[in-house]
Amino acid sequence: MIPIQEQIVDKLKNFSEIELQEILNFADFLLWQRRKQEVSSPREETGNSKPANMDEECEVHYVGGVLVVKASSVKTK
Repeated sequence: MIPIQEQIVDKLKNFSEIELQEILNFADFLLWQRRKQEVSSPREETGNSKPANMDEECEVHYVGGVLVVKASSVKTK
């Protein structure tokens, strides 16, 4: 059985540069999502997963094959 990474590399050889850029954007999105989960999963002493003074909102979607991330942080009291 061929390891999954080798299978992915073999399949990537069949894509155009534009398609490879879309694949790279998607891989970046998956890594961003993982980091966001890793950051939000540890709980503080208060039991909150977010810092006490921050409230983060984030929109993620694709537009014409391009990953668009709109994030904003609003300080709260």
